[in-house]
Amino acid sequence: MADDLPFEDNSFDAALLFTSLEFTDRPAKAIEEACRVAKDRVVIGVLNRYAPQNMFRRFKSFFFTNIYTQAHFFSIWELRQILFAILGNVPIKWRTTPQFPFVSGPWAFYIESLGLVQKSFCGSLIAMQIKPVPKFRTRPLALKIWKRKIYKPATGLVTEMRKE
Repeated sequence: MADDLPFEDNSFDAALLFTSLEFTDRPAKAIEEACRVAKDRVVIGVLNRYAPQNMFRRFKSFFFTNIYTQAHFFSIWELRQILFAILGNVPIKWRTTPQFPFVSGPWAFYIESLGLVQKSFCGSLIAMQIKPVPKFRTRPLALKIWKRKIYKPATGLVTEMRKE
């Protein structure tokens, strides 16, 4: 479904892909379609390949069938490479977030708000905001072709000469 969205170009202000790229067959095409239908921004949230918890999920999926068995986890660099291949050099902002399983409250909020933690390559979730360059899908137009006569006789003297 994400490969060919049934919407016109620039139909929405924003598009959100949250933990959906991991389960698509063609994630680059899904990103391309999201950028086509979004005017201002595209927000992508994916599970990080290098996060300890996601590594454990992938390891566990080798032994037990679960939702992560068929999932493709992304790294920050892999996602940036896909985006630059599709869109060129567009502005991208990214952050990661750690996941503390049993910790909440002001300490967890303080740690998660640190800039060093938000730019960590091993955060559980990668969030990227993209400002896409407007692209438009082209459709072939039906052209009317007018058939012109190759020979159009001249008036006057030439027609008189032909009659003789």
